[in-house]
Amino acid sequence: MRVDFTPTSYEIVREDTGDVVFQRDFSTDYPGVTVEIQNNTITFGSTGTAGGGGKTVRVQSPAGTKSFTVVTTGRIGKIS
Repeated sequence: MRVDFTPTSYEIVREDTGDVVFQRDFSTDYPGVTVEIQNNTITFGSTGTAGGGGKTVRVQSPAGTKSFTVVTTGRIGKIS
């Protein structure tokens, strides 16, 4: 599985078929919220591990900015 991000949405894509299995656009429900991630993609293996090492996700809103890391185990790391 792969999660592809744009600044205002994300979609979950099956790596083997390219089928989009879920997508969400936050601009309707959460105006002013944007997401930033290196290379705009996180890929997860069949065991749930995140490929390519940890990736930092930065979420901005009118209330401020939060960052968290998706570590190689596929879990959420430190939130700051």
